[in-house]
This record gives sequence, C-alpha cells and structure tokens, in this order.
Amino acid sequence: MVNFIVWMCSGATLCYCNGMRPYSPRFAEHYWSPAGGVTEKQVVFLAGNQLPARWGTLAPESTFTVAELGFGTGLNFALTAAEFIATAPVTTKLVYLGYEAYPLPLGELLAIHQTLPVALHPWLQQLADAWPQPQPGWQTVAWGRVILQLWIGTAASGVTHQPQPADAWYLDGFSPAKNPDLWSLPLLQQVAAHSNPGATVATYSVARMVRDNLTAAGFTVQKRAGVPPKRDRLEGQLRA
Repeated sequence: MVNFIVWMCSGATLCYCNGMRPYSPRFAEHYWSPAGGVTEKQVVFLAGNQLPARWGTLAPESTFTVAELGFGTGLNFALTAAEFIATAPVTTKLVYLGYEAYPLPLGELLAIHQTLPVALHPWLQQLADAWPQPQPGWQTVAWGRVILQLWIGTAASGVTHQPQPADAWYLDGFSPAKNPDLWSLPLLQQVAAHSNPGATVATYSVARMVRDNLTAAGFTVQKRAGVPPKRDRLEGQLRA
C-alpha cells in the first residue's frame, strides 16, 4: 500500500470522521446526509442517472463513462463499480472519471471505508491499495472491466483535458454556498462540452444557482423527491 501525504492544505488535515459521517473542516460540511452515504448516493446519483437500466441495454463491447465532480471518499466510485459489474453485459467496460482538488490522506480514507457496508469493501480496498501519490494530473488504475481515471487538481483545470466524453455526471461537490467553484457556469459549460449526446446529470443540490447554470449550460433539469431530510434533488439531461 502506498504512503499518502496531504497536499494543498497548509498543514491542516482535510477531513476527520465525525461518528459515521465524514466531515470536512475546509468546507465546514459533512460528506453525506444523516440518511447515510450509501442510501443517499444510490438514490441521487445511480437512480438519478437511470444507470442500472441504461447499463442493462448496453451494446456488446461498448464503454460507458461516468464523471464525478468531487471524488471525495470514493464511495460513489465503489457503488458504481459494484452495480456496473452486477448489471452490465460482461463484454462492456466502465470508465470512471473523478475530479478531486483535495484528496484525503490515506489513513482517513481507510477509517471512513471501515464504516461502509462490507459488500463494498473489495472495491474500497482496491481503491485504497492504488490510492495515488498526490501529484497534479491524471492517475489511472484498471481493474478488469473497470477503469478509474482520477484527476488531482481543480475540476476547472481538469475537465478541459478530459480524455473522453461522459455519458453520466455526478455533481457531488460541497454545497454551492460553501464551494461555488464546482457549480459555476463556465465549469458546467465545460461539463456539457465534454458529454456525449443525451448525457445525464444528477445532484443533491436544487439551489437556484445550480438549476440556472445547468440550464444555461444546455441541460434540461427537473426536481425529484430527495433523500430525507432533503426534500428535493435534481436530475437533468443534455439537450440536443
């Protein structure tokens, strides 16, 4: 297992475990809702992008690309990889593009992973074993049919160099009030520009800024029932 050091943090730790909910002192927010990370992310991101249903109809030998703004703990990646292997045809591949400006120290990543369901531990362990040295740029790891490409650096600097267009986007940065850069119109315009036709987008945030910027970037968005205590979440699709 590689050693991992904190970068771009001025000597301050980036996250600590607050009970079962990881917390970021940098952004003064938890990584997921009181409902639990697995429940929230399955509903908001996998169901919000209709992924299991879409994967079941993939053509043989095809590749499906998911991109995530705010890689965080890797929970979305593990859930997505496990569900893809369970539902997609065996000749298809998943490429997962993650963007993370402040990667977690390996020790804290491992502590968070221990609080997650055992069924996800194989993917989480593989992620921890391959956790990259914190050098800016793309880091690529492949596990059979699943390929992770992780950008260490700001999303704004990474999306413009995205190696391939995405079919589905997870917008999972901290709230627009705390982390406005991940929800800016220029970045969401780049998201649209680096998407395949008909690409979908999903997020827990229904802030007016998010809805307006996604619409201006070329997505049609709709509110859906959220995961309590949140009342709503957002789904969208790139317009033709």
